[in-house]
This record gives sequence, structure tokens and C-alpha cells, in this order.
Amino acid sequence: MIPTPLSVLANHLWQSTLFAGLMMLLSLAVRKNRASTRHWLWVAASVKFLIPFSWLIALGSQFQWQNRPAAAKATASVVLHETAQPFAVPITPPLLALAPEAPSRIAEVLLLVWLCGFVAVVYYWVAAWLHIRAAVRRSRPLGIDLPSPFSSLDVRATEAALEPCVFGLLHPVLVVPATMKARLSADEWNAVLLHEASHIQRRDNLAGAVHMIVETMFWFYPLVWWIGKRLIDEREQACDEAVVRLMGNPEAYASGILNVCKLYMESRLASSPGVAGSNLRKRIEGIMANQTIEELNKPKRLLLLAAGVMAVVLPISAGVFAPGWSFQVSG
Repeated sequence: MIPTPLSVLANHLWQSTLFAGLMMLLSLAVRKNRASTRHWLWVAASVKFLIPFSWLIALGSQFQWQNRPAAAKATASVVLHETAQPFAVPITPPLLALAPEAPSRIAEVLLLVWLCGFVAVVYYWVAAWLHIRAAVRRSRPLGIDLPSPFSSLDVRATEAALEPCVFGLLHPVLVVPATMKARLSADEWNAVLLHEASHIQRRDNLAGAVHMIVETMFWFYPLVWWIGKRLIDEREQACDEAVVRLMGNPEAYASGILNVCKLYMESRLASSPGVAGSNLRKRIEGIMANQTIEELNKPKRLLLLAAGVMAVVLPISAGVFAPGWSFQVSG
């Protein structure tokens, strides 16, 4: 089988789609548990688009089983190759080869279309990043006291009409509107700050940045945008759960979110999480319900562990048992 660029892409997409489907099933299994667990499942689904299974297969090929019978080796190689690379183009036997076809320009056209979309997405992200960076550069330090473990956070006030958000990857800062404290009650103010501090503690800005790369590279694939929506939904719910757990005042927290959404503009940058993301009505209902969250029991922990191990072990095993094509298999 000869892997063409389009077949390589097709194989990578179907394998990443299959992995995302597994993450969806696992997220349903833990739907009554903490949102942070489901968030990291969707992070794994996002990262899979950046890690082709062929890399793990290539790793496994370094530990080949040398003492297998030749017939068994050939059979395993063919079966695994056909399974992992269903879109590869079969090699035509020389005696049956047809006359050479005129070169197709489909690949060049598709590449041009992809490049146009790539540039458009990059432009959108860069414009959003520059907008927030300009607000951060004009901001000033805001001396406030946050409870432990958030007491060391760098909090800055900006005159821009921007909702509170986290900016920066390695050294994130919390940017809040200069007028926000005067417009919110003390409890609302503390709740909003705790929400943003939770984003920093959870490293949601890094996870958002990784998925921005995925969306930029695979902008044409609707599934990556759907995964992005799931990431935002779960990360906001995870922060909501953390704030309610720390404060114990869901009414003030819900009121603070509504006031922020009414007064300030939402951040467009996925790597700069704010307070207004996700389905607002659903979030408010969840905050006010303040339902008890179940902890992961042993069977569910084992299920998640087994899924993670199998996602790594299966492609490595393919490289061990089917040498000779590990560097050709896509996705």
C-alpha cells in the first residue's frame, strides 16, 4: 500500500475521531463526577490530533519480536496495516499497470484551500491576542488580597471594557476591569476573582492554547471545533464547582457572573479564559442547584486508567508485532 498525503490525512482523522468517540463515552460514564475529570478527557481528545499513532507504532518497532514464525509475522503485518491504513492506495502489479494518467491538481487545490483557512484562523487568533495584550500593557498592578493558594497571583486593572480574564502562558496574569470592584458587591467581586484564579491554578490557559493549535491546523474538520466547545463547557463548570466549594455562596457567585456578562465584553481568545464562557443559562442553573458531586469510585478510576493505557499500548504493540511498515502508517 502506498500512503499518499490525502490518505495519510484521512487515516489520521479517522483514528483521532475514533479516539474522540472513546473520550465521549468515558465522559458520559463520569457525567455525575467532577467536571475537571471530563475536561481532561477532552484535552486528551484534542492532543490526539497532534500525536499520530504512527509515532507510537514507530516506537514499538524498536522492540520487535524477532523469534516469531515468518508466516505469523507476515499475517500480523498485513492485518494491522490494512486496519490502520484503510485509505492507502494499493500498488498496481507491473503487468496490470494502466497507461500513466495525467497528473491531478486536486492535491494542490486542496492545499491552497487549507492554507487560506489556516491564514484566516491565525489572523483571528492573533487579532484577539493583540487586543488583550494591548489591554494588559496599559494595565496597572492592583493590590488585593486573595485567599491561599491564590495569594501570589499577579492581578492587574485595565481601563478596557474587557471581562476578567487570564493572559499569558508561562507567567499568567489576572486582568480585571478597573471599574468592576465598584460595580459588584464584595461577595460577587471575591467570587469572580476566585473563578479566574481557578483557571490559573488548573492551567486552563495552556490547555486552551494547545487546542487553538489543533483548531488552526484542522480548521476544516468540524469535530475539532465541537471538542473546543466541550473543553470550554467543562472548564467553566470545573471552575464553578471550585468557587462554590470554596465560598459556599452560590447566589452571590451567580449574580456576579450575570453582572460581569452584562457590563463587559467576553474574551475571544481560548487561551485567555474568562468568566462568561459556555452556556450561561445552564451554568447559572447548575450553580444555583449546588448539587452534590460524586467522587470517582474505584471502578471508574480503573476504567479511565485502562483506557489511557490501551490508547498507548495498542499502537506500540502494532509496531512490535508488525515491523516493516511502522514508519508508513498515518495518524
